Amino acid sequence: MLLSQTQEFIKDDSIVSIFLSYEKVIKYDLDYLENLFTGASLSSKNLHQRIANLVQYIPQIQKCFIKQNGKEYFLISLFDRARKAARADESVYDDKLFKAIGIAEQNLFDIIQNSLSNLKKQIKSTLPCEIETQNNVPDVVVVNNDKTVNTIIKAVNKKFENTEEIYLFHKATYDKNIVSYILIIGQNMSNEKLKELQSFLKNKIGKQNDFVLISHDRCWIQSSLYEYQNFFAGIMRKKNKIYASNPYHPQPHWEFPHHPHQDLGFYYKSAKGNGLQFLSVVGNENDNYQGVPYLFALFFLSFCRTYIFVKFCYLPNYLSFQSLWHLCLYANPDMIRYQQLFDGFLYKLIPTLEYHKMLRHKYTRLEKEAIDQMKVIVEKLMEELDGLVIKEGLISKEEFL
Repeated sequence: MLLSQTQEFIKDDSIVSIFLSYEKVIKYDLDYLENLFTGASLSSKNLHQRIANLVQYIPQIQKCFIKQNGKEYFLISLFDRARKAARADESVYDDKLFKAIGIAEQNLFDIIQNSLSNLKKQIKSTLPCEIETQNNVPDVVVVNNDKTVNTIIKAVNKKFENTEEIYLFHKATYDKNIVSYILIIGQNMSNEKLKELQSFLKNKIGKQNDFVLISHDRCWIQSSLYEYQNFFAGIMRKKNKIYASNPYHPQPHWEFPHHPHQDLGFYYKSAKGNGLQFLSVVGNENDNYQGVPYLFALFFLSFCRTYIFVKFCYLPNYLSFQSLWHLCLYANPDMIRYQQLFDGFLYKLIPTLEYHKMLRHKYTRLEKEAIDQMKVIVEKLMEELDGLVIKEGLISKEEFL
């Protein structure tokens, strides 16, 4: 009855009413589960507290809801906002998560059905009639026989105590260099430790191997779906998962329909401007190349981030130049041709760019040949970016001109 009413609200596009109606349905589900597993309803507590309390009896309920902090759940907080909006006669704009709420409610309903089914089986048997609970949670739920993968899993868990899941979402070979692309989900993963892990893996598995390590906590991913959902939805799939600390980690509450929010103009103009600035400096008649490596590093950073943003709807922060370039190759393997120019000049140059992230009071010494090669690479990468944004229809040819 309540679900039917909710569907009517959806047809009428009554957003606040939909949220409040779903809240009633979920309260009803929790009442049922509490009575089944504890013998009494905890209706005096809020929904956050009631869900958290049921975890000890029904661990799988954790798969239904993502926590937004230590005490509250993301979807349940939407109900709180809807109620406040109703009191203030304001609008709510989280309608893209209706499907996610419906999925969460269906999962709760499935738990109820399975629990009742188990109870019926126990009643018919000679065993005591108790609702089965599962409190022993295995540490690792993904078994892998690949030695390299096992080395990655052990190294990640040794470096980060709060690792929840690891996804190996791509593997490729570029000029005999094997690159593994890894997403780590967990808490308190500093960039410094990620760099240490990257270096350790390279030394442990082999110098011909490299690793792109991306790390976020689950709450950050959820709150960033409005912009990055396409990227994470493509990665967080069962086929890519190589480790999970327990089987009850929830998937993100995906938006539906999803229309990525892209502020491409800001990033594109910045990358374009950085490239033009570099070309202006190296084209001066006085052969004054002071600061050129810093300008090249700035352009290359802005190019890679913008290119990745266009291709994946994801804007990486704090990754090394090498990892950024590898993400560009993941987006378009044909870009390896730029790495191969001038006998691998760019491939040799990229590791040195980390040094030029920081401004230094130092005289620039560069051969004219190196300057000319950098100039060609900047021009070709600018053409690549211009062609991409026009091809994707993100800017018009008129705007480009």
